[in-house]
Amino acid sequence: MLFLCASAGTLLAQAAVLTSVQNPASNIPAGLPNSGLAQGSLIVVYGSNLGLATLVQASSVPWPTTAGLAGTTITVTVNGTTVTAPMDYTYVSQVAAILPSNTPLGNGTLTVKYNGATGSIPITVVASNFGMSTVNQTGTGPAVVTFPDYSLVTTSNSAKPGDVVVLWGTGLGATTGSDAAYPVQVDLGTPIQLSVGGTPATVLYRGRSALPGLDQINFKIPSGVSGCNLSLNAFTGSSIVSNYTSISVATNGGQCSDPTGALAFLTGLLTKSSIRFGLLGLEFTDNNGGVAGVDTLIVQSTFMVLSQRQFAATAAVLTGQVGTGLTPGCSVSYAPLDLTPLGVSKYLTAGAALTLTNPLGAATTLLPDTSHSPTGVYGAILTAEPAGTYTFSNGVGASDVGPFNVSFTLAPPVTWTNSASAAIIDRSKPLTITWTGGDSTAYVDIALGGNSQGTNVNIDCSAPASLGQLTIPPGVLYALPAVTGDLTVATGTYGQQLPIPGFDLFSVYAARPATSIQPVIR
Repeated sequence: MLFLCASAGTLLAQAAVLTSVQNPASNIPAGLPNSGLAQGSLIVVYGSNLGLATLVQASSVPWPTTAGLAGTTITVTVNGTTVTAPMDYTYVSQVAAILPSNTPLGNGTLTVKYNGATGSIPITVVASNFGMSTVNQTGTGPAVVTFPDYSLVTTSNSAKPGDVVVLWGTGLGATTGSDAAYPVQVDLGTPIQLSVGGTPATVLYRGRSALPGLDQINFKIPSGVSGCNLSLNAFTGSSIVSNYTSISVATNGGQCSDPTGALAFLTGLLTKSSIRFGLLGLEFTDNNGGVAGVDTLIVQSTFMVLSQRQFAATAAVLTGQVGTGLTPGCSVSYAPLDLTPLGVSKYLTAGAALTLTNPLGAATTLLPDTSHSPTGVYGAILTAEPAGTYTFSNGVGASDVGPFNVSFTLAPPVTWTNSASAAIIDRSKPLTITWTGGDSTAYVDIALGGNSQGTNVNIDCSAPASLGQLTIPPGVLYALPAVTGDLTVATGTYGQQLPIPGFDLFSVYAARPATSIQPVIR
């Protein structure tokens, strides 16, 4: 009996473990230039032993503060001043609250207490840092934008130029009155810029909605823009860029234009419970400043089955990589890109070995990676591979994948012509990359990244090789930390689908670097 009591006492005293605090709309990791949490914004704390095993949400307004919610309270201390946060919900692994408007600016500490257990984590409080809510709740992909009647802007219900729409999120800044109560809806005057597809949009209102902590920005869709995945950016103050999202715009509203058919194709796949998916990747490493014929080529082909949820996690990445090509523009992501972030349901054996034949007729054998069972990953390392038409085959096939013999085109390389000017990147100024070469089937891919406190920030931009240049605006560059980063300009062959029998989608991705440098980002 004494032993049981002692054990129970140990459990009750177990510390709350806090792993991160984030804006729940943007989900930008701590330590990055745009990760500060705004006065009056919603925040989410992640960790363990933070609350009950069953989620409990505040049932009415005003939200609880010093009394806590189901045994959980949150306080924030900055510059010697401690404030108590109104609680939205509590759960064992995450709790949500409002960072009080009267929290002092600067670096401080957030503390969670749950039934005697206490844990703390550093926090940076800023005046404003707007995070855009997204449909998939990850901080990426289509933003939560509605019409005045609260219907959602979607690819089949697009906004049109001149429409006034509402962007939802949190982080516009402090308000007067209690953060726990229904807010007064007034324009906060927060200095914020919006752009749709790179074109500035007119902001008509920026302030609280009718709910605690929830902000809205009413804006007008600019003229001259259209597409299913136009970039939507918010820029707070002089240097804080929001998460990177998208919006659908069509000239007459309704269904947006999808010239490649990629969006409709992927949407159709998402109705299936499982997807047979494959990828042929050709990754060149630059051995001599982009000179043709001296690259090393790593070839890897993967055959797999993904669940609907696993495939949905890749759909935003794949949207531009099927059909006839990519839409020019940039995207921002955090942490290394993984095409199967939720795992693989099953690998598929395609045969004892695969064959890749180059335009000159030379054949290379791709051998299986035996660490996967069943074998579904094949690879080889080549050198001096020319541009042109390749064939990809598996002979007699196997029980999982039947015989196939398909072709694809590898684009010629480009020459990056102004690499010297990118040795130092000033985030307050546009960065223009220029090149020559390539062909009408090729895209140029610009990959720019930097690491801060274990988080990789990756900017990926693409444009048809025929354009000869692409400019990355400050509104994108400010997502990077001030570090020594990596910048690669590559010729890309994307979007080619291989008609392999039995597969819902089998795509080719190839990138041949013109050159890579390590710029100083400031």
